[in-house]
Amino acid sequence: MRYFLYLCNYVYNHLVLKKIIFLVLFLSVFVGKSFYSEIVFQSEKNDNGGKSSSVVVDAKKKDSFVYSVELFSGAKLDFEGITAGARVKLPFYDIKTYFKNEDWTFGCSIFTGNYCNTLPITLKVGKLSPGGSYSKLKSPLISTSVAPFSSISESAKTFTCNLPSYSSFDKNLSSFFQVNLTKISFIKKMGFSVFFDKKNEIVGSFDSSFDFSKNVKLYLSYICGSFLFDEKTYSSWFSDFSDSYYPGGEHFCSNFQLGLKLNKYFSLFSVGVYENPFGNFNHIYSFDNKIKFNKVVLNLRGLLNLEKNVITSGNKIINEILEVKGGFQYNFLQKIIIPFFFKFGFNSYLRLNLAEENHDVKFGIGFQGNCLYTSFSLVAFVYGDINSPKNESFNFDLTSTSVQLKNSWYFSKFNFTLSGKFSFYPKFEEVDQEYDINEFYYLGINKGKSYFSYKTDEKISLNLSFNSIVFLTLSNSFSIYQENGNYKKSSFDSSINLKYQIKSLSVKLKFTMNFDF
Repeated sequence: MRYFLYLCNYVYNHLVLKKIIFLVLFLSVFVGKSFYSEIVFQSEKNDNGGKSSSVVVDAKKKDSFVYSVELFSGAKLDFEGITAGARVKLPFYDIKTYFKNEDWTFGCSIFTGNYCNTLPITLKVGKLSPGGSYSKLKSPLISTSVAPFSSISESAKTFTCNLPSYSSFDKNLSSFFQVNLTKISFIKKMGFSVFFDKKNEIVGSFDSSFDFSKNVKLYLSYICGSFLFDEKTYSSWFSDFSDSYYPGGEHFCSNFQLGLKLNKYFSLFSVGVYENPFGNFNHIYSFDNKIKFNKVVLNLRGLLNLEKNVITSGNKIINEILEVKGGFQYNFLQKIIIPFFFKFGFNSYLRLNLAEENHDVKFGIGFQGNCLYTSFSLVAFVYGDINSPKNESFNFDLTSTSVQLKNSWYFSKFNFTLSGKFSFYPKFEEVDQEYDINEFYYLGINKGKSYFSYKTDEKISLNLSFNSIVFLTLSNSFSIYQENGNYKKSSFDSSINLKYQIKSLSVKLKFTMNFDF
């Protein structure tokens, strides 16, 4: 695996080979027959407020296998930083490459899943983006989102790896190999994966799922590897052992997941093991639970870390922390003239920094209704801080709150969605301020005087779609921002999407714009 990546690195550093690969990609699409084409022109704003454009050509064979070729181009209005690229996808491989000035990114995937379902093999090389259990190993903390209608996934995370996009020029050259064993007896899936990075990052994983019966399922997932961490210097002369200096180096990190589904109950236990620079191992535990009743779904997640300065595989430092996230959803049907489906949801998040006095708390609550012609929702969020000084009672400070109302209507050839959102951000500040009568009589300093300030913003959005000969989508949003009741600024965002199809030819157009006032 390592020598294969060295070979790819040699190819990557030779411009002539780049051009040859690009030509082979473009010509290889013609091994298929019976194609139809799709042309996409796209215009988007960039960081400078300019526009970029792209043209994409897709071709697909009209059978179970997909044959496609994409041509991509993008540039700002001043034509600085022109991006060009191509993608070719056949039943056995998928290749992407992009150029921007002197930068080049590419990715190649070879797979056998379309020809061998019981033992599919995948090989990827290029500037890849690993995810799944790799992301959990890199950042094990619970998501802080409190969307009221979100729920826990009923499976263990597996190791995945994606090919680069047109913006992935800063990724490292890497390779990924995966083999899966599927549908043998009660074994639904069993997979092995290996990932190798140019920075000598080596990762291996194992994941499996077992179907013992219709209501009994078991999930196993394990990932481990060697990762780099940065040097740390002394923060003070009196630092304790855990805060002392250590040089940069490599450390071992792993994550184990065990999931069990019994009828309408799902539970997932996870433990992350991280080696510190002094040769000891730290552990982070998490526990996910989901229970379904007739009309109620309960979710409960927890994470505990009792160690200081835990270094994750992403070089992120986590201190002592307890996270708890819980919520529920209630679904019911109401028959009036036509059946209405209603959903009520609540979600909460609490983060206790065990070695500190400040903690985070979030709440989300919402109501949603759906029928044949319309859907509507009302969602509210409350974010705050909890302060717990020693030998004092804790207090709660509101940091932000928001309310969003959304309504959508569906017709045969016309749909529209109207939504409005209001956000409020209060802030209490303690300022040491000098005060006097005039320039001749200085009275002193007012210590810790509290001041209250706030920010507000309102956003209204209107989305329209027309499904006729030309499929047209219009998305518009207007936002206003205030501070202490005074107008600060406003912005307008708009996008237009067009799609026109004639027999086997499909043409798309997208244009976006933004204005700040």
